[in-house]
Amino acid sequence: MNCSRNDVVLLPIPFTDLTSRKVRPAIVIGRNGADLFLAPISSVLANTDFPLAEWRAAGLNVPSGVKAQLATVEERLVVKIVGKLATADLQLLNQRLRTWLTNEQDDNKESRLNERFVRCQDNLRQSLSSHITLIVGWSVGGLAFCGVLLNSDHARFGRITTLVFMATGALFILCLLLSLFISWNRLQDVRATLKILKARKENGSEETIKELQKATDELGKNTWHAVNFQLFLFALASIFLVVTVLLAFKDRLDTCSCPYP
Repeated sequence: MNCSRNDVVLLPIPFTDLTSRKVRPAIVIGRNGADLFLAPISSVLANTDFPLAEWRAAGLNVPSGVKAQLATVEERLVVKIVGKLATADLQLLNQRLRTWLTNEQDDNKESRLNERFVRCQDNLRQSLSSHITLIVGWSVGGLAFCGVLLNSDHARFGRITTLVFMATGALFILCLLLSLFISWNRLQDVRATLKILKARKENGSEETIKELQKATDELGKNTWHAVNFQLFLFALASIFLVVTVLLAFKDRLDTCSCPYP
């Protein structure tokens, strides 16, 4: 069978571990005598480097993509020529081939980006954990101070002072509840991320992975909205606490004798 460049063919291509072969489609990217240089095609888009826009024109039955692999197979093993690569897909394939053939530099760059991303994620988790610990500690301390203030014999609670005092306690309690929500949200985010890793490892569908990624993005947004709202509530609670103290001890401040020299 006479195959030419950009033909889409069916033939037995070996797996990467070379233990077995499977008849699958591939793109002819070149030849050397009786040997063909091929780029395998897969219908599992999660395992491919890029999808084919004109997969029907290539003679394929389902949406497929090109894997970032190269194989050398004897031309006599070709079972059938099913189609030819479209111009748009051919241009993209040529670009990706240049990337694959200089993959070492790209891998180093990607590795550095991944390491930087992991460091940023670790710093982000540590910062968020420190934030939650700090807010919880200060909120508990604020509530404890409110309890001491309530039992103080010198504090005087009028109507306004009581309302401000109750608002202060409610705000600190909301800060604690938001800490629980943020922690739960982060736990759900981690679980969704683990599901993404598992789906990729098990060659899950692209739609499932996209849905999980969308869920993690939404959880991340909700977390940071809650953090910002919690900071606002805590600042408001602190101001209310100061106002409560001033109102509760207003009489003592008014009667305080401060002689001048």
